[in-house]
Amino acid sequence: MSLDNAGLPLLKVQDLSVSFAQLKVVECLNFELQRGKTLALVGESGSGKSVTALSILQLLPYPHAHHEQGEIYLSGQAVVGKGDKVLQAIRGNKVSMIFQEPMTSLNPLHTIKKQIAEALLLHKGLTGKPATKRIIELLELVGLDNAESRLSSYPHELSGGQRQRVMIAMALANEPELLIADEPTTALDVTIQKQILELLKSLQKRLNMGILLITHDLHIVRNFADDVVVMCDGRQIEYNKTESLFTTPQQSYTKKLLSSEPQGQMPALQRHDLILSAENINVSFPLSKNFWGKVTSKLYAVKNAGLQVHQGETVAIVGESGAGKSTLAQAVLQLNDSEGKVVYLGQRIDQLKNSAMRRIRSSLQIVFQDPFASLSPRMSVHEIVAEGLRVHSAMDETQIELEVQRVLAKVGLDKNSGKRYPHEFSGGQRQRISIARALILKPKLIVLDEPTSALDRTIQKQILELLIDLQKEFSLSYIFISHDLSVVRAVSHRVVVMQAGKIIEQGLTSEIFGHAQEKYTQILLSSAAL
Repeated sequence: MSLDNAGLPLLKVQDLSVSFAQLKVVECLNFELQRGKTLALVGESGSGKSVTALSILQLLPYPHAHHEQGEIYLSGQAVVGKGDKVLQAIRGNKVSMIFQEPMTSLNPLHTIKKQIAEALLLHKGLTGKPATKRIIELLELVGLDNAESRLSSYPHELSGGQRQRVMIAMALANEPELLIADEPTTALDVTIQKQILELLKSLQKRLNMGILLITHDLHIVRNFADDVVVMCDGRQIEYNKTESLFTTPQQSYTKKLLSSEPQGQMPALQRHDLILSAENINVSFPLSKNFWGKVTSKLYAVKNAGLQVHQGETVAIVGESGAGKSTLAQAVLQLNDSEGKVVYLGQRIDQLKNSAMRRIRSSLQIVFQDPFASLSPRMSVHEIVAEGLRVHSAMDETQIELEVQRVLAKVGLDKNSGKRYPHEFSGGQRQRISIARALILKPKLIVLDEPTSALDRTIQKQILELLIDLQKEFSLSYIFISHDLSVVRAVSHRVVVMQAGKIIEQGLTSEIFGHAQEKYTQILLSSAAL
């Protein structure tokens, strides 16, 4: 940093607008970021957060995208409209970016070593042993275990938290002055999330680095950011110090965002009619086989697990990635190869043949984490929701049409939604479609696998309220899988804690959150509190 720039902010965005063709997506944005500080951009999907971040690096699809007005300054240097030579000196050198989903941002065909080496070669000219030494230093810096042995690993061989650490290592390879972190912890478990955030904070202090944080998790913002810019529909709604914004928000939209944080706790369940019980559930995957094809070693994804679900009850399953949460839920529904006793409404369903099990499927449904991936893009919403009725009922088309309209209305979608396709809906609306698809068969039990993890807090609140209302109206039972413990506390009656395929603790939500007995559970809860 030159003496001429000593008094200048690291980043200054002045009257910035962004348009795609004739559509204005960001308008008159103004904020500053100082060295060693963190500024958070918050708001719902489509508010212009990521577009603003990409504008700083001039990574938008120009000239389709353009800036009608405004300027962006990095240490006093204007960047809007600058040529490739200027921008190449900035990207990855002065400014780096951590993208939201490391699995899609990392090249699946290249090793971790090759991908980090590319950044070192482009900006530092490092090759050979010096480059390898620097790569190991970076991986150790971001806390990746056995860093040297990971050099030849590919992205798919790493966990979500490990991939995010590699992304951070790449971003820090050239010790940037500004780090843009776009939803860096959205898909991570609370323990990994805490590790990543603490890592960024320590690196920020060490490098005197500015961080522009984009997130929809207001809990992280309050504990991590110095200043906050609230955005809505491309406009800057509020800009203030973090503590002031949380304690005395000025704008109604900001108050709405803050009130969307999950609050409270479900009252104790009064009814105790047992719907489903599972005992000694085991799910394993072969690791190696001998010459004759016999399995010689196994990996147990779930080991000797058991749970019970009562009518109208929500049982949450929590734990880190790889703990076996989804695998256990799928075993309960007989959707994978498993061992153990599963009793549904007094009947052993683990012993049923496919034809007999098919008749029970309509009352055991599942809603997946990513509705866009689980809804066929080639089918209309009407066809998607009606599909289950065509398989499991004898209704004619007129009856099916009426039933689809009824259930779409029940989940808050208008009657014309059935004619449209999944890509025409927002994330929250697609999740409503997934719920409608499960609900139309009038199930008694629904497995909800991370149903709100990718949603903004305001949309998340709507979906959770919908699920609770449906539960009360139809006495539905839920198995709720989530890594967001504030959501778990707000919607579940009982909690099952899993670690490495085993259930290590379970009990009433109030007991688990108030008086956790196991050390691992206590670590989970303390991580969620940041």
